[in-house]
Amino acid sequence: DGYIIVGAACNNGTTALVSKDGELLMFGKDTNHCEPNTGFVTELRNVVITQVALGKAHAVAVTNKGCLYTFGINNKGQCGRDFSAQVKEATVAMETAVEEEGG
Repeated sequence: DGYIIVGAACNNGTTALVSKDGELLMFGKDTNHCEPNTGFVTELRNVVITQVALGKAHAVAVTNKGCLYTFGINNKGQCGRDFSAQVKEATVAMETAVEEEGG
């Protein structure tokens, strides 16, 4: 099946795509939180994504309800969360790294 892509973002090694149906797919080096064969971002399967942006090693996704999800490296607070503890891994598992703001 084909997908109609309505949004995209790239960084140095990762590509993120937003489908017409609101699915977020990611490919490349920073994809620990994705299904290996499809690229679907696992923890965001039940929300409708409308926009995505990528930093050096983190991602920001916005839903159709205005909720904001961030995930990836947060060693300098780039995901909008406390970063006082030293990060040992390059990518934090999405289930512990996703935060929702808005309503």
